[in-house]
Amino acid sequence: MKPDFPADRKLNEQLNELERKIDQAVELLSRLRRENRELQEKIARLETLRLKLIDQLNSIIDKIDSLL
Repeated sequence: MKPDFPADRKLNEQLNELERKIDQAVELLSRLRRENRELQEKIARLETLRLKLIDQLNSIIDKIDSLL
């Protein structure tokens, strides 16, 4: 077994730190992808609601016009 040199220890510490940061980046990317997907779904639901409300508003306007 070779002795543990300070340079080897420092390199191992740096590699461990790099691995930790990579793990954090992967977790962050995963979270951001999930949030992005959720926001895109919310946008789609809101767009559907917007179109439905526009149709309802146009229907109301048509009814008012027919009364005039």
